[in-house]
Amino acid sequence: MTLANIYHNFRRFLWRAGISHDGRGKGPRIHDFRHTYACHCLKQWVLQGRDLAAYLPVLKTYQGHDSFTETAYYLRLTADVFPDLTLKLEGRYPDIIPTLERAADEAD
Repeated sequence: MTLANIYHNFRRFLWRAGISHDGRGKGPRIHDFRHTYACHCLKQWVLQGRDLAAYLPVLKTYQGHDSFTETAYYLRLTADVFPDLTLKLEGRYPDIIPTLERAADEAD
């Protein structure tokens, strides 16, 4: 199986499902499954009251990340997508959700 074959089949499945593809660099993308999986894992773990300190290294390894910083990105996505989880996370794990740095062009 080649990357080109995977991409071709993905596009074919989108076409058959009537899902538009907005062009290069826009969604849906195959890589979006990876993001969705990570965010849903985190959401499920928080709702189940799991110890994220124990589960984040599992997600880090599964995603193939070299550092916790890469995995923490998914904490930010999860908090943005599921704002109700932010309260649970911050109550149990203060400062675990990284803040996003403002871009230079957004500075006052």
